[in-house]
Amino acid sequence: MIYDIAAIEQFTTKENFTVMRVEVVINGWNGFVDPSSIQWYEINFYSSMGALTALSGDEHSIYIDSADATISETWQGAGFLHSFDIDAGIYAGDQFVSVISRNNFSEAGQVGIEASTTKNGDGSLIFSNPGEGFENGPVWTVSGDMACRLIGEYGVVCIGDIDGNGEVEIDDMLALIAAWGQCGSCAADINGDTNVDIEDLLLLISGWGPC
Repeated sequence: MIYDIAAIEQFTTKENFTVMRVEVVINGWNGFVDPSSIQWYEINFYSSMGALTALSGDEHSIYIDSADATISETWQGAGFLHSFDIDAGIYAGDQFVSVISRNNFSEAGQVGIEASTTKNGDGSLIFSNPGEGFENGPVWTVSGDMACRLIGEYGVVCIGDIDGNGEVEIDDMLALIAAWGQCGSCAADINGDTNVDIEDLLLLISGWGPC
């Protein structure tokens, strides 16, 4: 859709990292009442600025049913505090993250991420709108940070190590090829988009060798 958009936050990790939970404050306007109208969520991790011209992440694109989102009952700030349990390994360096909420605008208004008030970010927020419906180009930057927190642990689960033996090798590639196509949720679906395809193969190759 021409107006589909993602708010994206840049962050840096000094070491490889496994993201185990994403927390984000979601709110809306123009008729939005509460998250019960949200159909599903998509958590994306991107490897570079060049990857932001697509809404879905090139490292991970994880779809989460609305029933699997945890919404805080004690949150006292603006909007609704959501948490999502995931398992996403990312490499050290600059990374980008977005949380997209799928909401039917014509029936339930617009929805987005609240601005952070902690001032812990870099003060720069990126928007991706591949359809260019907002006439700012496919990617643009504004001042601010989004209310998002990543929780996990250093020491990434080796990306591409499907059989878990501590090395990405031919056995992992064969396992990926055997699972090719739609798989729902399987170990060979490295980027978490429910489909084993060339993107997963490229991620596996990028991690080739001992972990």
